[in-house]
Amino acid sequence: MALQSHAREVVHLHEIEKSLVQADIELYLRAELTDLSPSASDIEELVQRSGALFIYAATLVRYIKSGKRLADPHKRLRSVLDMAQGIATHHAQIDALYTAILESVLNDAELEPDEKDDVWEVLRTVLLAQEPISVETIATLSGINNPRRVILAIQPLRSVLHQSEQTGVVSTLHASFPDFMFSSERSGAHFCDTVGHSHALAKRCFLAMQDQLRFNICELETSSRPDMAVNGIEGRIKEKIPPPLAYTCRYWGSHLTLACKSEALLKVLNEFICHRLLFWLEVMNLRREIVMGYETLLKAKQWLNQPGSKSPQLVILVEDARNFVTSFASSPVSQSTPHIYISSLPLCP
Repeated sequence: MALQSHAREVVHLHEIEKSLVQADIELYLRAELTDLSPSASDIEELVQRSGALFIYAATLVRYIKSGKRLADPHKRLRSVLDMAQGIATHHAQIDALYTAILESVLNDAELEPDEKDDVWEVLRTVLLAQEPISVETIATLSGINNPRRVILAIQPLRSVLHQSEQTGVVSTLHASFPDFMFSSERSGAHFCDTVGHSHALAKRCFLAMQDQLRFNICELETSSRPDMAVNGIEGRIKEKIPPPLAYTCRYWGSHLTLACKSEALLKVLNEFICHRLLFWLEVMNLRREIVMGYETLLKAKQWLNQPGSKSPQLVILVEDARNFVTSFASSPVSQSTPHIYISSLPLCP
């Protein structure tokens, strides 16, 4: 009996998924760009460029439809369609789109030079922020120190940044954008230098704490009552420890770790340990982030102990500070922040 040969059809799952995603992308583009009346061939071209990356389509739409001032969406659509094709790298399409977005800001004749400087400061700050951050926090960390200027700087970046309607905090729209910006090979002239900008962020964290930290920051009247038993404590914490101060207290160590060592940073770190440590500990304890405080000081010690370090006295001070935080955090008296001074400090060797 002869064996019958059967043709076998092989179906690859990723090909099915890509076709389904592209169908969704086509529907999305048609709906979002309907006011521009793009041709069927234009839509097809944009779908092909998107591949299976919905973020490409979403970023493209945000770029075409948004901007600091009234940009011409038809002109933006045409500029995207005219972008060079045929680049073979894996990230080619999304990289080309991100580059076009950034260059549209850089080449915007309506932006003054100082406005462009604000845009790049805001962009780098959001990229390196350890969490989504408020406009006020961006103003502090970027050195702009003017929330209104920050709001204006965010406008032309809405293709790549997201601002929550509920909380107002700002973050990157998609993880692919930081990946692009932190790769000098991919972003070229727009590369975000992590080390250099982290140095600036770390220094601004210390300067903000130097300016805002103070003794008994939440004006607690007694040490005999646990913090959480104080009437209205949550509102008091929110009022007295605004988002910029809360952020700098939480993350100065993270930015320090990414920065190169310099005399300027050693100076502000020494000032902090000698004069602000206990005030900072108040904030961390009131916000119930004391464990994070210990980890932050550990990061500072590791940063100081990099090869070639010549700051042994500061290393000792940081280690002593870490031991003090550990001792206080592990004690029942930590439930009442004033006991930093009343109980723990007198026992400090």
